[in-house]
Amino acid sequence: FVIFLHIVFSGYVTPAPQIPLLWQWLYWTNPLAWALRALVLNEFLSSTPLYETMVPIGQDVWARVGSSALEAYGFTTNAAYIPGAIVFLVGAILVLVTGTTLAIQFVRFRPSMPRSDLKSSPPLAPPSQTGSATIRIASHDLNNLPFQPVALTFQSLSYTIDIGKGKNKTSRQLLKGIHGCFQPGSLTALMGSTGAGKTTLMDVIAGRKTTGTIEGDLFVNGHPLDRRTFTQVSGYCEQNDVHEETATIREAFHFSAALRLPSDTTQDQRQSFVDDILDVLELTPRANAQYLTLSQGERKRVTIGVELLSNPSILFLDEPTTGLDSRAATIVMECVKRIAESGRTVVCTIHQPSTVLFELFDKLLLLKTGGELVYFGDLGPQSSVLLEYFRQFQGLPPMEPHENPATYMLNCIGAGTGKAKIDVDFAALYRQSDLAVRNQQLMEQGQELVPLRKNAHSFGTQFVTLLQRQSATYWRSPSYNTSRLVLMVVVPLIFGSVFHGMELTTSMDVLSQLTFIFVATSFLCISMMTTSLPFVSQGRNVFYRERQSNMYAPAAHSLSLAVVELGYSVVLSSVFVHSFYWLCGLDGHYTRAWLWFWAFMTSSVLLWSYIGQLLVFWLPTPQMAELLGGGLASLSFIFSGFMIDVETLAVVWRWVYWISPVHYMLEGIVMAQYHDQTAPVVDVLTKTNVAIRDFVEGFFNHTFSPDMIGRNMVLLWVVIGVVQLLLLSWLLRFCTSIFKPGTVTLVLDPPGCGKTTLLKHLAGILHVKGNEQVGGSVTYNGCKPSQIDLSSLAAYVQQSDNHYPTLTVKETFEFSHKCLVGTVDPNDPLAVNEQHMVDILISVFGLSECADTIIGDDMIRGVSGGQKRRVTVGEMMTGRATTLLLDEFSNGLDASTTYDIAKAVRTMAEVLEKTVVMTMLQPPPEVYDLFDNILVLDKANQHKSSIFG
Repeated sequence: FVIFLHIVFSGYVTPAPQIPLLWQWLYWTNPLAWALRALVLNEFLSSTPLYETMVPIGQDVWARVGSSALEAYGFTTNAAYIPGAIVFLVGAILVLVTGTTLAIQFVRFRPSMPRSDLKSSPPLAPPSQTGSATIRIASHDLNNLPFQPVALTFQSLSYTIDIGKGKNKTSRQLLKGIHGCFQPGSLTALMGSTGAGKTTLMDVIAGRKTTGTIEGDLFVNGHPLDRRTFTQVSGYCEQNDVHEETATIREAFHFSAALRLPSDTTQDQRQSFVDDILDVLELTPRANAQYLTLSQGERKRVTIGVELLSNPSILFLDEPTTGLDSRAATIVMECVKRIAESGRTVVCTIHQPSTVLFELFDKLLLLKTGGELVYFGDLGPQSSVLLEYFRQFQGLPPMEPHENPATYMLNCIGAGTGKAKIDVDFAALYRQSDLAVRNQQLMEQGQELVPLRKNAHSFGTQFVTLLQRQSATYWRSPSYNTSRLVLMVVVPLIFGSVFHGMELTTSMDVLSQLTFIFVATSFLCISMMTTSLPFVSQGRNVFYRERQSNMYAPAAHSLSLAVVELGYSVVLSSVFVHSFYWLCGLDGHYTRAWLWFWAFMTSSVLLWSYIGQLLVFWLPTPQMAELLGGGLASLSFIFSGFMIDVETLAVVWRWVYWISPVHYMLEGIVMAQYHDQTAPVVDVLTKTNVAIRDFVEGFFNHTFSPDMIGRNMVLLWVVIGVVQLLLLSWLLRFCTSIFKPGTVTLVLDPPGCGKTTLLKHLAGILHVKGNEQVGGSVTYNGCKPSQIDLSSLAAYVQQSDNHYPTLTVKETFEFSHKCLVGTVDPNDPLAVNEQHMVDILISVFGLSECADTIIGDDMIRGVSGGQKRRVTVGEMMTGRATTLLLDEFSNGLDASTTYDIAKAVRTMAEVLEKTVVMTMLQPPPEVYDLFDNILVLDKANQHKSSIFG
């Protein structure tokens, strides 16, 4: 919007003498106006022969062509404005740089605190029913709708991918001869070390791998797996919880049920099934809460419920406990256990489960690094069967009392926090074991799955259901539609304040009117596209998840999105046209001109909104969509015929003119507006009278024709259709305590008790809102935060890993060290280790092998997630901060990586005598033993009750 104001009051749209006094300040403080004036003066005051030609401007009065042109278009002829512009622009740059520096130092906008961190959410169940590992019997079951139990068997399953291109192309085998059988009514865990292939195996079995080579046999109830039917009887819960943020839990469940349950399911049956799942997942008290207000544990259960509403026979879950504390993880896994007890086959990958969670599983499939099978079989009561299997290998120490069986067996094979207990190939031992022989003989017979329709409902039902949800999403997104509505109101008001009541007496007046029509319509088209990018991006991942589950046809999704956008675009364009047209004094004598203006604006606004939607789904990130969208819009506007007509345009660029939608919009609006205006105006250059229609046609070099108005409207809708077809084709692809130096303290609490809030307060970065208060005091060596430079004393390590993706690990550490420490004085006895701090940290954090590897991001391949987390933690230790505050550093990490990072932090805390405070959700026992102190926050009495020691 600021750019729009600068363009309008730059002297280009409105000549300087015609700018009202109300807006004169903006003209003289406008950097674009100073730059444009300097460039114009530099050009037309030059000694070019064309500009030096003398022409008559009156009786016996002659003037330079260049000077006459400047005066005719409202520009001064004073050359002193050229150096003046340079001075002004340099000053503007200095002001902006200073303002940016001050903003970086003093202004910081933080995201709103999650509700669970500020106040506790309503209880999920009575106190006696929560926090227990005992499996509770739900008041409703999941068998009200019939389903076919499924036994899924796979033999000699291998998966190979290609790495590199051309001559450097090699292959890598990620899975090697895996076998197993997932049976109805069982809950199977897929476990192994990081990179062993747990998720890869589950994706291969679930049919979610679209690249690479898959070998081996898969059977369903004894028959070869048929993907056409298997997708209808299976559900897949992704690790990331992606849903429409404005929808309530009940609405999300009803949407899934409406599209995924068979078409012959009655409304009462669907409603009853939704209620059953809400009850089984303990979400009934929160059924009417919007998704964006839910805690992480509740969001995970929503993800499970959405998949469960397809009434699947087999359910896959990828890391269902990642990012959850022990209580939330227990609730989620208890719900998953109930699903398995309903007779369904449930398989999930899981990291570092606690003993309570591990005992919920019936079977275990264990992989070692390299994608080899180490164990597949029952766990038994208290993991007795698993422990008995490992007990047969000589040299393995017995499990310690109270040791987690999951941690023990991972440590045995070297997938835990240390090396393997004995130097043997556990995969080879398994292949030679009696257990492997029994598993190979296991083949569950059953009835062949009945082929189902590709989608459970007709296209019409899918479209209506999607249309209802899309309409609700638009209505519940006021920030998106309000911003667009404000533009539709403010832009006409600004132009109306300049051009209202303006009489067309000279060709300059007509040109000004032409210019503001072009600028206003072009700006609104760009705005409609750019504002749609972030909004559509929010729903893109939801579409990918739902499409992967085969909930609906892509055409139904794109059509529903198009129809809802059509309604809003008609309303928005109507608001703009009805205010802009009359406020700016456009031709009110011909209803035909007004109607064409309305029709072309509505079509163009709709078209550019659709282009924004297309770019979001075409490109990997919203940033790339915005970049390409800006480029496309610029080309379309430059070659629309306004800045340079097609006859003057170089032949090599004329094709852009003919495919530019702005060309067809502009020609239609201009010809409808001026074709019937024959009133004379004075040509400011020749001082002769000319009809408005003739001047306009001459301005466009007679390349615009009124005969093309209807054709242009048809062509715009053809382009809209092409954009929608391109979009469819693309969619088809897819407390009180003391923390001492040299100690490491763990902060634990139930969900929503504020451990993150505590850390931010200790670091001095807690953003306190108007309705919040902070009591008590924090001191550092007896000093209050206001008495010291807390930013250099305390370092806060947030949960997310934010780094420059193109820097290597070592470069990242060196940059941080240089910024935080500066130049090291070799004679300073306190700085002996500072010269080698980067190398020390890289070694301690286990990053030596990837020191010269770039960090990477979603678009650039770099280090792994675990290594990136080590960089985040280690980077904050490069400085001289004596207090380190680490917030949930173990999120998404396996037990081994978590232990390595915690051990490294522990080592550096002891060596450098740093005070370290960490928050964690569910630390494994071996990680728990690394801490010196623990601070436990209690939900009771608003944190007045806590334990520290």
